[in-house]
Amino acid sequence: MTAAHGAAASADSGRSLRFQAFVFNWPGEKQRARALEVHLAPHCPVVVVNSDDTRRGEFPHWVHVGADAYFTRQWDEAVRRFEGDALLHVQADAWIDDVPALLRGAEDAIARGAGVYAPDVDYTAHTYDRSRLVELAPGLCAVPNTDCTCWVIHADVVRATPQVDPARNRLGWGIDYLVAATALRLGRAVVRDYRLQASHPRGTGYDVRRAREELRALLRSLPRETARDVDALRRRRRDLRSR
Repeated sequence: MTAAHGAAASADSGRSLRFQAFVFNWPGEKQRARALEVHLAPHCPVVVVNSDDTRRGEFPHWVHVGADAYFTRQWDEAVRRFEGDALLHVQADAWIDDVPALLRGAEDAIARGAGVYAPDVDYTAHTYDRSRLVELAPGLCAVPNTDCTCWVIHADVVRATPQVDPARNRLGWGIDYLVAATALRLGRAVVRDYRLQASHPRGTGYDVRRAREELRALLRSLPRETARDVDALRRRRRDLRSR
């Protein structure tokens, strides 16, 4: 057992689920991967999956996937290394203040049947009219899709989600929908916890137009049933968006 594993077990010995965290890091001043690693480590094992080659010498214990890698390659690496009951993924430019509250909320939601759990995020494209959402518990709402800025995914969902080819979809748009569709297919809910909020700066460091093109190509490549499920979630998201 590593020191991080031991610290996590000591700090959260009352928890029944084994959480494993993955932080995805890219080049740029907004990235706070090391701070997140330190912030999360007392509560669960943490793996930083890094595509900023300038950090290789500084943090040799990180998983370095190369400067050409982006979300899909990092996601594949996280799934390959995941050994827990629930996968916590946080983008390196995001932050969640109360990690114990996040893990307690995730554990409670999973006990209620959730397959995907996420806090609210202060900057996200996935915004909903809360008055139209089904509330599973105070502040805990079923949604078509969460936000992959900061989310927790049940192990069954992680392992059943179809793999995406990073050569065809480098930026990863659509993986969140595949995860949500997989959770629902397994009979598990997709939920957002409006009692907690993660912070996330505005703007992106990648080509949004290319990301949309990759998403369209991914949708065309999916088996018919999966494509139908994802399309239904995308329509539901549009219908429920806050105005």
